[in-house]
Amino acid sequence: MIKQFKDYETTKAYTGGAPLPAGAYKCTIIGAKVEEYGGSQCIKVGFDISEGEHKGRFQAQFDSSKQNSDDAKWPVSGTYSLWIPLDDGSDKDEWTKRKFKTFTTALEDSNSGYHFDWDEKKFKGKKIGFTIVPTFYQSKDGSREGVSPSVYDVVSIPDIDKKKYRKLPGLFVPSKLKSAYAEYQKKQVDGSSDRDSYTTLFNVPEGEDEDVPFL
Repeated sequence: MIKQFKDYETTKAYTGGAPLPAGAYKCTIIGAKVEEYGGSQCIKVGFDISEGEHKGRFQAQFDSSKQNSDDAKWPVSGTYSLWIPLDDGSDKDEWTKRKFKTFTTALEDSNSGYHFDWDEKKFKGKKIGFTIVPTFYQSKDGSREGVSPSVYDVVSIPDIDKKKYRKLPGLFVPSKLKSAYAEYQKKQVDGSSDRDSYTTLFNVPEGEDEDVPFL
């Protein structure tokens, strides 16, 4: 018989290892801040699931991490990068503008009486919807790769209630990573690479792996 360690009864179990299933989730924003990457800016939005069986999932992961590290970060899977348009007239910028407006419209539609006024600090405490699916990722240098939950689309709370959102894939592989994913699959089959832990995803520019503390 092994000896029980102290604080066993009060030690919290780690609950973040099981995969988050693909689905539409009602969420609450826990913080937002502007960050800069290579001349571009994005609003890094931290969120947590506010309803259903996975309610508080990212808070639980964060609390568990705090037990083991004084430098705990909010889980990357519980963040969304909202890129700020450069307003340079390029095709890419037009796409960024549409993504930005999709987010702010969903935010307004999810919070009665709220109107976006360009103050990202007011995002905190607001409701919003996200569809989340398992997503293949790979770091820029190829040293880290795996499958992890990631935001697929931003939607409003009313649209979630109406089930008005795009059909969700079982797995999303970005087009630029198709060949990398094929190689990743081979590694899993022949056992030449350990499976990733399904707990992290780079929802930041390529080459960056900075988490956001928020709290």
